[in-house]
Order: sequence, then C-alpha cells, then structure tokens
Amino acid sequence: MVRILIVEDDEFTASGLGEYLAGIGDFEVAGIARSGQKALVLLPDSPDVVILDVKLPDMDGEALLMKMMGQAVRPSVLVFSASDDVETVQRMVCAGADGYFVKGGGEGSGKMAEAVRAVAGGGSWFSACIMQMVLKNAAEEKGLTPRQAAMLRLVAQGKTNQQIAVLLGISKRTVDAQMGRILKKLHAQNRAEACMCAKEKGWLRY
Repeated sequence: MVRILIVEDDEFTASGLGEYLAGIGDFEVAGIARSGQKALVLLPDSPDVVILDVKLPDMDGEALLMKMMGQAVRPSVLVFSASDDVETVQRMVCAGADGYFVKGGGEGSGKMAEAVRAVAGGGSWFSACIMQMVLKNAAEEKGLTPRQAAMLRLVAQGKTNQQIAVLLGISKRTVDAQMGRILKKLHAQNRAEACMCAKEKGWLRY
C-alpha cells in the first residue's frame, strides 16, 4: 500500500486528486494539506509519497521540500505544479524532488498513478513537456551532441545511468556508451569531473 500526502492549496484540485487516488486499490490518501505548515504537521504520519505544489499560501514549495529532506524518514516527492519553466524544475529537483508532474501538461489521470508508483518505488518521473524542454535546451549547448548534453544535465541533477535511461526512453547500455564518449571528449575521469569540465568550457548550463 502506497500512503500519499497531498500538499495543494486549491481545494477543488486537492479534493479531486484525493478522490481519484483513493479509488486506486494500492493507494491510500493519508492526508491533504492546503498549506506548508499543515504539511509539516502531517509528515510524522510517514507518507510514502508527497505530492507537492510549488506555490503555497504560507511558504515556497522549495522551502517546504528542503524541510522534508531533513526528516528522519524521507518521503518520495512528486512535484505537482502548473509551473513548467526550466528554472523552477531545476530548483525543485536540486532541492530533492523525485519527479515533476505539470498540471495541464497533457498527461491523463493514468499518468498520475504511474508517476506516484515510479517515485514510490525509488525511481523518478517527469512530464513529457519537461523532458522535451530538457532536450531542447540541451540542443543549444556547444561541444556535445543534444543527447550527450541532455544526459550530462541529468547527471548534474544527481541521476544515475539507469534513471537517465528511463527518463530519455533509451536503454542503459546506450547511456553507458554515451557516457564513455562524454568522458573521452572531456578528458574526464568520472561523471562529476565531466560536469565540471563541461561547465568550465561553457558547454553546459545547470
């Protein structure tokens, strides 16, 4: 059973999402919080997944997320927001989010269940429009192919090769091969050094 805490200030959205998720057999809605402070009160109930809006009436979603990361038992966090700009996505991922579901991004309700299961299982999940944005931005980087730039940006976000494969819809073997080419191109010994070298060369923007 996946226990879910919904943190969403809009009453209609929160109740609708809660009713939908509660109707799925292996999901349990452990609580609904319409503010950051209420979410902090409910966190000790140890939800497996927190569905988190970025904009809350009493605190920024990023600040709340960082507080969650300091909990003794860290929940998986799926951001649920209408904001789809690259800066917001990067801020939330760097703060510890495991996934990002864009409201009105074109995914059906079934995708929400898929996203919750993915982050609950220790994986990650991002709306298609977010991944398209990552690839578009990556294509603008110099010195790396669009796919290599996309991979390196995800490496900079702390993603493993397996997670990158899932996010980009390719095999892990392909990711491993591309990472080898990236390291060779940048004369880097490891992934972290590759990110630093690419940034120093101006080939990569985080």
